Parts: sequence; C-alpha cells; structure tokens
Amino acid sequence: MLLIPGFTYIDLGLDGGPYDERAHPKVCWHMTEGTSIAGAEAAFAPYPPHAIYEPRTRGRRQYISADLHSYALKGAESDDEYVIQIEVVGFSAAAPSWPDEYYRNIGVDVVRPLRELLGIPDAHLRFYSDREGIVLASKNSPIRLSDAAFRTFSGHLGHQHVPAPDAHWDPGGFRFNEAISASYPPVEETDMPGIAYPFTLTPTRPPGAPEKVVEVVIPMVWQGGVTGSSEVYVAISNGNAPMKIAVAEWQMETDHGQDVFPMLPAGTVIAARETSGGKLAPPGTYSLILDYDSPVGGSVMIEAR
Repeated sequence: MLLIPGFTYIDLGLDGGPYDERAHPKVCWHMTEGTSIAGAEAAFAPYPPHAIYEPRTRGRRQYISADLHSYALKGAESDDEYVIQIEVVGFSAAAPSWPDEYYRNIGVDVVRPLRELLGIPDAHLRFYSDREGIVLASKNSPIRLSDAAFRTFSGHLGHQHVPAPDAHWDPGGFRFNEAISASYPPVEETDMPGIAYPFTLTPTRPPGAPEKVVEVVIPMVWQGGVTGSSEVYVAISNGNAPMKIAVAEWQMETDHGQDVFPMLPAGTVIAARETSGGKLAPPGTYSLILDYDSPVGGSVMIEAR
C-alpha cells in the first residue's frame, strides 16, 4: 500500500488496478458536492477515488494505493491513466469564494505530499467557474482534453478537463495558484539562483479545427528584490510548427524550431490571481500564465533569473 503521507487508509472493498503507463503523473481534482467525508464515502463507495480531503477540518482518508489506478471516473478510459484522483469536500460553485485558509491547507496537506511522493509537477490547467460563459457540464465543453492530451499531460487538472463522454464540471473555479504557493515553505528575502520549469504543451486542436486556447499556470519561486523577479525567458521547441504564446498581455508568435524571448522587463511580474500583466503581488505568490495555441503541441522551458 503506497500511502500519501498524512492520510489514513480506509478499506472500501476495491483495491485498484495497474496504470496504463507511468511516464505522465497527474492529479485530477474532484468535488464531493456535499458537506462531509462520511456522506461522500457513502456516495462513491462503488467507485472510490484514491483519497478524500476536507479543507475545513484537514481530514484526510485514502482508499486506493497511489501505485494503482482508482475508479472516480466510473470506469471510463481515463481511469487507468497515471492520474491520482482526489475528492475535496465542498461545492464546485463555492470554490472561488473559499477562505484563503482552505487553499493553504490543500497546498500543505495534499499538493506538497503528492509532489514529494510521486513527483507531480506544479503545472496545472486553468480551473473554470460556472460564471465564465462556458457550458462546463457537457461532454462538448471546449476545455475538455482529448484522450491523447489527457494521457500525456503532467501536473494538476480538474474533472472538468477529463475527455468526453465525461460531462462533470467540478471542481469549479479552484484557486489552485494559492494551494501551489502554500505548498512551499516561506523563502528568505535574499537573491536566489535562476529556476527553470520544463514542461510539455499538448496539442490544443487538430489541423484545420477552430482555434482553442488552453491556459497553463507555472508557479515561480520568489527571486528576491522588491518585486520578486528580474527577468523571465521562454524557450519554445515544437518541430518547426506555428505556435502562439501569450503571457498575460505579452504575445509573440514563432514558426521556428526554437526561440528564446525576453518576456518581461526587469522588475515586472504577474500576480497569481490576475490574467493581465504588470501587477505586483506579495513574495511567493507569482505565477506565469500562458495561453497557447498549436496544432501539434511542443516543449517549453520557463526560466526565471
């Protein structure tokens, strides 16, 4: 039994099965749409997730070993991908207004242990609320990944991103930047070496299909100084195919195999909760927000100096 540190094992009668592959670790976040762990367990006993977490009380239970797949997608093709499925006690519609404490608890109690245990990257897709003009609870939701994109993604995503025929929209507007920030201990206000974040952008659309932009968030450790970051560079390598990259208000386009762009002038940062550039935020909360569009995907390296 591979337990997530801090979680208590509860036997619901199902033991899990082998993953399809182990190269792309990810977490799928669910919401119970209820108020208690006990009520959720009674509902999902026939198809348990790996674990459940209650951010108000910090209660945590695990049902399936982390080295086996769980059942929270109810037997769909996506269940046996390398995805850790976490149910969070609460309601999707309420997630955007949760107190900061809830996200701190999620970061410390769930995100950090999963990173240390399984190497789950901090990268995550944008979590959409029910107030953004998108019909999320539909198999045709525009933010759903294809089976191939889901398989090759590494990081954190929501039930709302799971490929069709899934039609769930949980966990809603999850403020996941705050959980990522809280998952790291505070840093001293001294200069730190540059930190690089390599990751893969999966294709957003097949050739000829309507444009669809996906938002990926890459948290950055505070770099020292007044604003926390001096310069940020993005290296793109995607096999000579066109790719459009937008970092908040900064947009650039390349049809080369690899380019490096100085994205931000010295002293300019992006606040974790904003989607426009040039805003300041307290140390430790910075995130780089990327919108990208490419028929083939590509490799990207984010470096903060």
